[in-house]
Amino acid sequence: MEASGRSFVLLAGLAWKILSTPSRQPATTLAPEQWLEVRYEDVLAEPRDTFAAILDFLGLPGDRRFERALARYDFRPGRTDAFRGTLDPDKPPAPRRLARRAPRQLRHAERPGSRIV
Repeated sequence: MEASGRSFVLLAGLAWKILSTPSRQPATTLAPEQWLEVRYEDVLAEPRDTFAAILDFLGLPGDRRFERALARYDFRPGRTDAFRGTLDPDKPPAPRRLARRAPRQLRHAERPGSRIV
């Protein structure tokens, strides 16, 4: 904690890396028809299409009851970039170094023309 400058952002980044990296392991060993990757950003941007893909993957029919239940939730695409307001481009640099070392597929979707430095 002291080496991080008492940065809770850094600690959250480390926890994310520890928890996210093992979750990718099944994707490397399962057949494609046994694995569906669902991104949070996709759920927020296109909830109906994303959940339709999940139901299709699971072999479950979509129905009006499911549609009504899904309609009760408010998906807000603007929240996908909320973390950017927390990370100052100049400090702390440690979370950016951590993100740069994370496997590309685990990083948050970057804006076109932006990059993690």
